[in-house]
Amino acid sequence: MKILSKLKMLTLGGGLAFASAQGQSTIFEIVENSDQHTILESALIQQGLDTTLSSPANNFTLFAPTDSAFLAYLSNTGQTAEALLANPALTNILLHHVLGSEVFSEDLNNAEVNTLNGQDVTVNIDNGVKVDSANVSSADLDATNGVVHAIDYVLLPTYDDVTEIVIGSSNHTTLLAALQKANLVGTLQDLSAEYTVFAPTDSAFNQYLANAQLTAEDLLNSPDLADILLHHVLGVKAISSSLSNSEVVTLNGRDVTVNTDSGVKIDSANVSAADLMADNGVVHVVDYVLLPTYDDVTEIVIGSSNHTTLLAALQKANLVGTLQDLSAEYTVFAPTDSAFNQYLANAQLTAEDLLNSPDLADILLHHVLGVKAISSSLSNSEVVTLNGRDVTVNTDSGVKIDSANVSAADLMADNGVVHVVDYVLLPTYDDVTEIVIGSSNHTTLLAALQKANLVGTLQDLSAEYTVFAPTDSAFNQYLVANGLSAEDLLNNPELSSILLHHVLGLKVPSSDLVNGEVTTLNNTVVMISVDAGVKVDSAHVTTADLMADNGVVHVLDAVLELTGSTGILETNKVMVAVYPNPVVAQLFITGLNNGQLLQVFTLNGQLVKQVVLSGNAIDVADLPAGQYILKTEASDPVTFLKR
Repeated sequence: MKILSKLKMLTLGGGLAFASAQGQSTIFEIVENSDQHTILESALIQQGLDTTLSSPANNFTLFAPTDSAFLAYLSNTGQTAEALLANPALTNILLHHVLGSEVFSEDLNNAEVNTLNGQDVTVNIDNGVKVDSANVSSADLDATNGVVHAIDYVLLPTYDDVTEIVIGSSNHTTLLAALQKANLVGTLQDLSAEYTVFAPTDSAFNQYLANAQLTAEDLLNSPDLADILLHHVLGVKAISSSLSNSEVVTLNGRDVTVNTDSGVKIDSANVSAADLMADNGVVHVVDYVLLPTYDDVTEIVIGSSNHTTLLAALQKANLVGTLQDLSAEYTVFAPTDSAFNQYLANAQLTAEDLLNSPDLADILLHHVLGVKAISSSLSNSEVVTLNGRDVTVNTDSGVKIDSANVSAADLMADNGVVHVVDYVLLPTYDDVTEIVIGSSNHTTLLAALQKANLVGTLQDLSAEYTVFAPTDSAFNQYLVANGLSAEDLLNNPELSSILLHHVLGLKVPSSDLVNGEVTTLNNTVVMISVDAGVKVDSAHVTTADLMADNGVVHVLDAVLELTGSTGILETNKVMVAVYPNPVVAQLFITGLNNGQLLQVFTLNGQLVKQVVLSGNAIDVADLPAGQYILKTEASDPVTFLKR
């Protein structure tokens, strides 16, 4: 191609002659032999139209812009010659200069004529010959397959509305599908309004999807699709020559930054084809998907119609101010309202239960990282959230955080990024005691478990437990009702029985609970009711499904009462103690008489040993390592650990 060397000559003012052997050359040969049409020649070759305009099979009329016309067009649109040749709309622009028949100037009249790209140009012969805004400077250059008219202006297709440009483009199929899915086609067909559309190509969307590790289906089903698309639209008609270095507000209410220092850029996107004109606006083709940028991550949540529950929860937990800190950076995994509704249904809780949960802040902080991590930087790993627990990132197929799919990625703010997820993330702990230890609302329960030597029991990773965990308020009510002090509770010989009455020997998330009786590790019964929320006896589950590797904790608002228990040792019971605890072989027992039947159970309620006491010890060397319960008719159950 001669375009680059010729451009240099043109910019130096070299007036070159238009010469051809008329009547003996094809249309393309006329262009090829003209020193004033080097850019047109290169463009035709680039798009493979040189062959079309060399064919003797058809007759054409070519309105041929001169190099000066192209230079003016490039200057007006802020493009380079290289950008013009790479312009995805170039074929469409060139075909807008071609008629499908031979029309000499004497046959032209005031009329609209249809070009090969399907759009009209307006011919006016009142004062010379004009085609749209272009003057015919040399007419009737006869070719063997038609005629050439040289013009001084590049003709640009004008469409009825901006959607016609997208609909007619083979490089904007994803954008069209997205506009249709978001019901925005009708909006942009409004002829009473004016728009500027920054239109990402299919390649731009493919790059965005690859970076975000999303599929086209994920994009089309994103709850933020309309918001993303409207971030590409201005509510005014702005041709490229009117753009300047500034911030402009899009139809989603956010800003984009225009930079015209070297070509035209919108945020990080280059305008690769400018000024595709419609009656109600203009389209500029861009090579990058524009993503809204917010001042802080809470603005994304506040502005989303799909995150009302998350916003209410952040407000209730006083975390809005935290996430508005512009001196920090965050990554927020933001569950949608649907995700919260599913969680509440599974946990059989109400939205009010959630907002009043003592663990609300802990749950929310489990959705936040203390760094800014865009989707393309995520990899298969465990990352620590602001509540100190891990979540597992998996990028093998899309992006997953634990069990949650990222349905919309990389919503950017000045202090971080938001990824929308379809599932509420719940902290998972190594064992059920970690949940109690880490809770500021379970200090009494923790002290009781320590006093009863049950912490080690519930840390057993070879077993599974369900713990119904009364809060400090629940224990306070229990103590007042029974006229006891906290010291009375911790010194109560029934303490172990009371606590084990709150534990099941298997892992039962709230969604698996059903109406009926279940047996606790104390070999006593509690009644489950799921008709209106989850109740255990008369206690309500206020927070469900705090998950650990060896079980689950459900928070209760009341202490479960042992049937017949007053919290004071009954007179017909004897105090039994065992040692050593943990034990290896011989378990010594005090407080029982010889001849007493002893039964040893696993925490799951399985009877593994039954002996009659003879002496002051029994042999447990044959038992596997683990936690056991020693039961007799004369005493309350006693737990011990076998090593």
